[in-house]
Amino acid sequence: MEGGGGGGGVVSLKRPLDCAHERQNNKKAHFMEINPPNKQRRVGYVFSHNYMNIADLLPSNIGRSRLVHGLIHAYSLPSLMIPIHPQQATMDQLSAFHEAEYLKSLTIAEQSVVSVNAADFEEYGLEHDCPVFPGLTKYCSYVAGSSITAAQQLVSGTCDAAIHWDGGRHHAQRDKAAGFCYVNDIVLGILELRTKFSRILYIDVDVHHGDGVEQAFLFSNRVTTLSFHRADVGFYPGKGKGYALNIPLKQGLSGPSLLRIFLPITRALISSLKPDCIVLCLGADGLSGDRLKGGWNLDVQTIPAIVREVMTWSLPTLMLGGGGYNSPNCARTWTLATAAALGVVLPDEIPEHDALPEFGPDFLISAPCGNMTDYNLGVLGDIVEDVLGVLTPAAN
Repeated sequence: MEGGGGGGGVVSLKRPLDCAHERQNNKKAHFMEINPPNKQRRVGYVFSHNYMNIADLLPSNIGRSRLVHGLIHAYSLPSLMIPIHPQQATMDQLSAFHEAEYLKSLTIAEQSVVSVNAADFEEYGLEHDCPVFPGLTKYCSYVAGSSITAAQQLVSGTCDAAIHWDGGRHHAQRDKAAGFCYVNDIVLGILELRTKFSRILYIDVDVHHGDGVEQAFLFSNRVTTLSFHRADVGFYPGKGKGYALNIPLKQGLSGPSLLRIFLPITRALISSLKPDCIVLCLGADGLSGDRLKGGWNLDVQTIPAIVREVMTWSLPTLMLGGGGYNSPNCARTWTLATAAALGVVLPDEIPEHDALPEFGPDFLISAPCGNMTDYNLGVLGDIVEDVLGVLTPAAN
């Protein structure tokens, strides 16, 4: 299938119809096995139609969950995974991190969404990028409970890796919402993991600094946070601080550039810290063409490459989503990352499914990357050298 080019409009109309008959007569799974069956990874997958519909209410990502899970199902990947049924968090579970008054404010704000001025909830961050919306409390309960449930599968040994793409809300604070994040499911998931694992490494590659998670474990010697993020003047949410490892990067970061620093730094950290569990925040807002213009230029294969690397560490791994405001590309990269966790390769041509028109005009899981200038090229070696210089004494 050729790319759209000047005939993009024609291709977007004809492609699904032209291929429909062929697809109906080809019921084989839409992936190619790489791992031998006896070495198949036990990967858990958080999904239900009800939760998908609730996640789609999030104002910053309306409709994204449907595209993500629709594409994963189109490639038949759930047939290779252990189903994890989403659960709502109890108030006691939410209170393990969040302040009771803040949790109470979420309920009151939703009940009063029409009659109360938004300024009344300003102290709780429920305005601007975190507006109150119908279904807010149920959304918060599900996103938190599902990360906790996924973590429980790792604690019990049911899964080697657990995936919750609707999670990854890394900005939420103990007592307020922030940056499209209302509850910090990552922190709650890590707290659950700490019931078994003594040393946890949290890695965040969202274009924005993982500040909420960092602050939650700033003084913990059992959780190390590592954040690769864009850090320019005026870029949300500002500098990292304290005792976590932060890798601030500039505009235009490409996939090869990120991998050039990610691989040596994380391998050295694994050797130095010897963690027994990994948590990943794989926000997709660094992808080229992101709607919020995060300023990076990652291709859709970058996050899957990170997942492939992490899976070689053979450690229990909780994989979460995060930002990502070009929903079709978000679905592409997270579907590819799911395949990477499973050790399978996907054909480029997207299978027939209800949301196929959203992936036009080419209907491929690959996607073109931009031509941004990468302002990090001259300092990548220095970044690695500086970080390894810090880690080497710790290892000794």
